Amino acid sequence: MVHRNISQSEYALHIRFRQTFTGSAEPVRASTKPVATALARALSFQDVIARGRMFHRRTRMSKRPFLLCFAALTLTLPSLASPIQYVINFSLDSGGPLPSSGGFTYDSVSKTFSDFEVVWKSVTFDMTARANAGPQFGVTPGSCGLASDASGSFQILSGAPCVRGWNAASLFGGADFTFFADQFLVGTAYLRLLQVPDPSRTNAFADGSFSIAAVPEPSAGVLFAVGFAALAGVYS
Repeated sequence: MVHRNISQSEYALHIRFRQTFTGSAEPVRASTKPVATALARALSFQDVIARGRMFHRRTRMSKRPFLLCFAALTLTLPSLASPIQYVINFSLDSGGPLPSSGGFTYDSVSKTFSDFEVVWKSVTFDMTARANAGPQFGVTPGSCGLASDASGSFQILSGAPCVRGWNAASLFGGADFTFFADQFLVGTAYLRLLQVPDPSRTNAFADGSFSIAAVPEPSAGVLFAVGFAALAGVYS
C-alpha cells in the first residue's frame, strides 16, 4: 500500500488527536496516519462550523433588543413632533356656571390651531379661526410681549407673562367667551368670540382662571417601555 508523505503540521495534529481521544501520544503506524489526519481535520472543521453558528446565533439574539429600542424611538419621535392635543382646566372666581369642557390641538411647527372648542352654559364656542388669526389687542399692540400670529394666541393659553383668565357672558340670547392676558397700565391681549346663539336665553356672567395640559399619547409610552425592557433584559 502506498501512502503520501504527510507534513510535520499534519503529524502534530494527529498527535494532539491521539492525546485527546486515547490519552497517549505514541505514534501510530504509517498506514493509519492519513486516516487519523483526515479524522482530526474533519473534527476540527466541524468544531469551527459549530462555533461559527453559535456566535452568529448569539450575535443575532443580542441585536434584537437594540432593534426593538431603535424601532420604539423611530415610531415615537414622529409622534412627539406632531400636533399636540391640549385640555383646558377652568376654575371659577365669580358668577357661573363653570365651562364644562375645553380643548384644542396646536401644531408649533406650522403655528396652527385645530378643534379649538369651549363649552359654557351648553353653548359650544368654536374658537379655531379666532385663535389662528392671532390675538386681539385692547390698547397697545404687542401687549405682554405677544406675537401677532397664532403663536401669540398659544402664548395667551400656555403662559403669557401677564395675568391670564377667562370670562363669559350671555345676554338676550347671545353668548360671548374670552381668553385674555392683561398687562396692567399697558394693555390687554385676548381671544374673543362674540354673539354665539344661546338657545336658553337666560342671562349669565362668569369669570375665572385657567391652565392647559397636554394629553399624553399612550402609544409613545408603550414603545418606550418595550425598548427599555429589552435593554434591561440584555444587561440583567
